[in-house]
This record gives sequence, structure tokens and C-alpha cells, in this order.
Amino acid sequence: MRIKLFGNKGVQKLLAFAGDKHAKARSFCTPQTSNLSFYAIISYCRTGLILRFINSCKQPIIVLKTVTLSEFYLDFFMPSTTILSAASIRHNLSTKIFGQNIIHTAQTGSTNSDLKTLAGQNAPEGLLCLTDEQITGRGRLGRQWQAPAQSSVLMSLLFRPTWLKPNQTQRLTMLCALALVEAIEQLTALTVKLKWPNDLVWHDGKKLAGILTEFELNGSDLNWVIVGMGLNVNLDFSTLPTSTEPTEQATIESLRQNATSLSMLLGHDTADLRLPLVRQFLINIEQRYRGLQIGQLPHQAWTERLIGIGKPTTVTAMDGQQQHGLISGVNADGALLLRQADGTEVTVWAGDVTLRQS
Repeated sequence: MRIKLFGNKGVQKLLAFAGDKHAKARSFCTPQTSNLSFYAIISYCRTGLILRFINSCKQPIIVLKTVTLSEFYLDFFMPSTTILSAASIRHNLSTKIFGQNIIHTAQTGSTNSDLKTLAGQNAPEGLLCLTDEQITGRGRLGRQWQAPAQSSVLMSLLFRPTWLKPNQTQRLTMLCALALVEAIEQLTALTVKLKWPNDLVWHDGKKLAGILTEFELNGSDLNWVIVGMGLNVNLDFSTLPTSTEPTEQATIESLRQNATSLSMLLGHDTADLRLPLVRQFLINIEQRYRGLQIGQLPHQAWTERLIGIGKPTTVTAMDGQQQHGLISGVNADGALLLRQADGTEVTVWAGDVTLRQS
């Protein structure tokens, strides 16, 4: 809202008020990442009326310029829930570590790559890197992860779990998957499943989100762990345009057949879910991380959501070797437990899972 006021005395009083609120409001949103909700010019208003209006606003507002000796304008921008910004995520966020430091970009190559650079510069634990568009994003096994601008939640989170062993990093993957699943359920009531080792899927197996975990060692100890996540929020894969380039068209067909999004599952536009999903995820991951620090392991909760329990499965390793059996769960460090035909149970640490028809 734009408010035009005259009179030097009123100017000075409102300037003092705006000065107090300005720093606090600045931490919430910026003009570049906010939408102007409505516009009006009010002339010759008493200062008290304006202050009561400001205080009555249910959402924080940012005070912009300007001042002259005889008149000034205050621009009030109400935050938009469809636009992500570091400040809108941090606003009144109840976490102590995760999400208190945020880097948000309109576009980047890969949030994991960005965060690895920052991790090497002693960035603090809990730092979140997120972007509206990722152009060289990577999934597991070097697969590419791309999404249209502002259609997805694309983020990477920095951990410094020096108390974990390197072979326990999958515990953080499990934590992030559970925190993201719970955020979706808390905000949409959708019940999402997990697919080993790092996907969120719908009940038909279509992929909703993927996770990529990377780490660096300092000798034999963990220096940092980065968990990158890509969640399909507001896009319809069935409407992807056809390409004349064969490789690109093959990718499009694969997405149409194997991917889904929150908007497709809910049947309506979900652009306004990105901000609350990120905030709720950060709250959830901090709670689960604290639990892990005192010995609360996530593998049982992960197993309860695991798709394919008790079903015939083939796990294909990177070298092409295959193992067959029935999925019985995951162990404490996130490895897949596969029961073979002779009744023995084998532990699988890496590979792609394909559910077979019974």
C-alpha cells in the first residue's frame, strides 16, 4: 500500500516508526521478491491512523522510501507465498541451526556444487542453498535433474556430523527423505512412499522427488555431508512439449511415464506450496537430526514407508551385476535387506531397484 502524508511533524514521527520496523521487515522480504498486493494513496491522514493500520496487518510488511521535507511515501509490500526468498523462509522460523543461513538464487547450475564450494570455505552447519531453476542438476549415478523455473523445490543442505562414521552418511539421506515426506503429509495429507535408496514416490511407483548425498573426508573422519533434494511441486509432465531431438524426446517420454508432481496428485495449482514445504522441512529435519544425535535411528520409520516390501525385486549394480530377492527392509545404516530364494538375507549397499511382477 502506498501512503502519502504531508507535514514535517508527521513525517518525523512516521520516520521514527519506520526506522524501528525497517530492519526487522528487511529480514522478511525484499521488493525484488515480493508482489504488491494492493495500491492506494491516502492524503492528509493522521499519523496515529497509519500506525494502527500498520500494526493491524496480519503479515509483516516492508517499508521502502522516500522522504522530502514536505511529503513522503511509504510502500508496503505484502509477501507472496508463491515466491521463495531467503528472508521469507527465515521469517519466524523456529529452528536453531537449519535454515538460519540461506542462499537463494533465481538460477544456478547445481545447488550441491554451490554448497560444496561454500563447505570448503568453512560455511556453517545448517546452511541451505536453494534455487528456482537448476540447469546442470545431478541425480544419483550422474543422471541429470532439470525442472522449469519456480516449478520445484531444489535445495541442498549442509551437515557437519563429525560424530558419524563415513559409512553412516546414508542415515542423513534417510533423515532428509523422512523430513520431506512428513512435510508433504503435514501440508497436503498425501501419503508418500519411499523407494530405496533415495527417492520419494507415489503408490504407483512414479517419482516425486530425488535425493543426492555427497561428502568429504578429513582423514578418516567426515568433514561435511551435503544432501541435495529435488521435489516436483507445480508441473504437469503430461504436457511436456515434444522434441525433434531423439535423446531429448526419450527423456521426455521417460518423465511422462515415470514422474509425477504434487500438482498432478492433488489436481490443482500448487505454486503456493513451495515456501511452506521448505519451512516445514527445515523444522522436521532439525527435530530428526537432534534425535539422531542421541541415538534415535531412522531405519524403522524408513522401512515402514518403503515401497516393495515383500515383493520380488531385482537390484542392478553399476557394473551390471544383479541380485534377486524379496525386500525385507533397510538396516541401521540405510543398506537394503534382500531375502533370497534360499532364505538367506543379503545386504545391498548400492544399486537400482526394479520391482518385478509376482
